[in-house]
Amino acid sequence: DHIDDIVSIVFQYLKMLADAGPKEWIWREEQIVKDQKFRYGDKQDASGYTSDIATRMFHFPPEHVLSGPFLFYKYDEKLIAELGEML
Repeated sequence: DHIDDIVSIVFQYLKMLADAGPKEWIWREEQIVKDQKFRYGDKQDASGYTSDIATRMFHFPPEHVLSGPFLFYKYDEKLIAELGEML
């Protein structure tokens, strides 16, 4: 019943984010949360963990194979803005 209202609100929110532009402080907060989840997150079963690591070897440099999909490494305002424009 409210699909049009929900879609309208989502697009209004995306426009608000685009108008405001990337904020480094938001990125830093997310970086801290991701770091905590990586360090203190739930343990994964050994077979799933090794399979995930093997897959990551194709997508990340050796120094980021363990942490690559979990941690934020570099704030890139231009890239964040470009990705936001794609929404």
